[in-house]
Amino acid sequence: MDNFFPAWMTGSNDPSGSGIPCPATGSPYATFVLSWQATWKAQANTFPAITYWEIGNELNGLDVLKPIQSGAGSCGKSHFSYNDRIKISLDLMYWGYRGVKAGNPSATVFMPAAAPVTADDNATNDPSLRGIAKYISDLYQAIALNTSLSTNKRDYFDGANWHPYIGQDATMSTWVATNEAVHDSLTNYGDENIPVLLSEDGYTTPNAPASQQAMLHTINLTQTNLPWVKYLIWFRAFANTPDPDYAILLGYPFQQTLSSQLFCQFTGCNNLPYR
Repeated sequence: MDNFFPAWMTGSNDPSGSGIPCPATGSPYATFVLSWQATWKAQANTFPAITYWEIGNELNGLDVLKPIQSGAGSCGKSHFSYNDRIKISLDLMYWGYRGVKAGNPSATVFMPAAAPVTADDNATNDPSLRGIAKYISDLYQAIALNTSLSTNKRDYFDGANWHPYIGQDATMSTWVATNEAVHDSLTNYGDENIPVLLSEDGYTTPNAPASQQAMLHTINLTQTNLPWVKYLIWFRAFANTPDPDYAILLGYPFQQTLSSQLFCQFTGCNNLPYR
């Protein structure tokens, strides 16, 4: 479900599991989104203790939603355009939302996390987060025009979600202002009070003083300046050397980094029974 679309969901024999049927193919695509809905229903029903669901990951990225290359669901495209990805994102949000609510009506559904990329056909890295702000605005506009499904934004998500990788230390300008600009996209469409999940953030080389400082500044600035953030999730819990990017623990047996030491000051994970 995390950027992987197995054959039983797509009807494709693509062994990579990374492609989906093109919307223009009609029945293959319709079968895919109904399978997507059924999967979310099964998950939400099976795990009622999980009440927050993120229905998709970085769907605005260039290579997350890719057209299958052969069979009934193919359409001759190597990539989906930005507008294609907007349409597909709306479909996956709508049917995923219906699935989660059917499995657990009291669950909170967050929109798929937006990646920090430009809002265009190229989707290149954009640590300014302006691409995220535009993408979310474009989703709202597309919902308002989507008479084939619903023009009600609450049929797509209950909360917002994005990945604010800024690639530098967090300051009032690099962290607070950039995320406030994204939140303005919610405010412009009357959603300033919905919960916000920052489901991935982080900083490379977690055992470096600069990474620890960036984490400290990120957490403090969020607590003092971004009251609408419900959860900030630091990516990721551990990594195997020599690939420690965005980790807070290293290898096995798990070794604390400077970043994880700071993390434990905030969370209490040095205390029993967590340690």
